[in-house]
Amino acid sequence: MSKRNHTRILGELEALVMQTIWRNGEVTVPEVHELVAAERSLAYTTILTTMRNLVRKGYLERRRAGRGHTYRAALDEGDVARSAVKELLQRLFRGSPVHFASALFEGRELSAEEFEKLRLEILEVRREEEER
Repeated sequence: MSKRNHTRILGELEALVMQTIWRNGEVTVPEVHELVAAERSLAYTTILTTMRNLVRKGYLERRRAGRGHTYRAALDEGDVARSAVKELLQRLFRGSPVHFASALFEGRELSAEEFEKLRLEILEVRREEEER
């Protein structure tokens, strides 16, 4: 993460723009607008404003390219996702991973493959903690 605090969870449109940029690398506003328009009907100026806000918040970097600008992610997608999960964990579940996982899987049955992946992930975290 950069020097700025990125614990604030991205809004729906901010997340859509960031996902578009993470998938496509360095892009222009018209490119993002075209890609996002496939999912949602939004004005060009809405995308422009969102991208400017993401630059201001430190999620995007902007660079001059001819008469316009190109934008690229300033933060790694995984880092942003982990930060958002930590924020949710603290804000809604009083920091309890157990309460978080319980809510996450409530009413949903895991496949044997999903369960095994989670089990291995938990064992890996436990092993890392024991090594500290």
